[in-house]
Amino acid sequence: MLLVVGVDGLGYYNLRGNLKPYFTFLSKLSEKYNTVKIKLDIGCSPINWTRIFSGQTLRKYTSYLTPVNPQKTKWRLIRRDELPVKFIWETHPDTVAINIPVVLPPISNIPDFKPVRYGIPLYINEFLEEIDKVKEAALKYLRKNKNVLCVFSTVDRLLHITANPIKYAKILFPLDGAIKTLITEALERNYHFIIVSDHGMQRISNELEGEFHLRTDIPGIRNIVKNIHQHDSFALYISNLDDYPQKLTDIYWIMRSHL
Repeated sequence: MLLVVGVDGLGYYNLRGNLKPYFTFLSKLSEKYNTVKIKLDIGCSPINWTRIFSGQTLRKYTSYLTPVNPQKTKWRLIRRDELPVKFIWETHPDTVAINIPVVLPPISNIPDFKPVRYGIPLYINEFLEEIDKVKEAALKYLRKNKNVLCVFSTVDRLLHITANPIKYAKILFPLDGAIKTLITEALERNYHFIIVSDHGMQRISNELEGEFHLRTDIPGIRNIVKNIHQHDSFALYISNLDDYPQKLTDIYWIMRSHL
């Protein structure tokens, strides 16, 4: 059995450096188990989560949004049926997928999960709600002896808009605790586990707080207009499997071999 925990934006150097104090459990886990730094050609979430969960690269797929007119004054969200790939939960339908951000809103194949704010939490209460919802849904299906794939968007969204250590503590300590709960449950049930990120984050502004606005062209979607951190090119892989992925698509085949 297999548990995959995705942590959007938590790169290798983040865990080893600026975010280490907030990830006590995950840091210890990375010292005990197989931990790999994966150098990326691009730190792009839509592309990289698609690589991880389908084993393929969609070269032109660089955004969750697409324009609906030539002037690019109106946009819409990209749909799942526009991605010409099969994801691993579709080829292995006994596998549970929770909050997988290959599109927005993220994909889940269970009826009892709805993503928080289209999968783009930006307020503290939204971050905490997502952490709790993803954890509880994953626990529920682990306890039913299902293969489980789940993703937390927390690190990426949080670091885009802040470098405030008080906010880090309020959000990242609970995230580390949620990951600890899931991995502990998985190990007690003799699961294999994989923890994976799509990229890391690097600071690009000396300011403490960023900004986001509500989009006028897509109701309910908020757009980050001032970033404090931006994506970097170093993903993270931790596992109790004896595999050493060199690129993100390798992780797909590792998962396939253990489902």
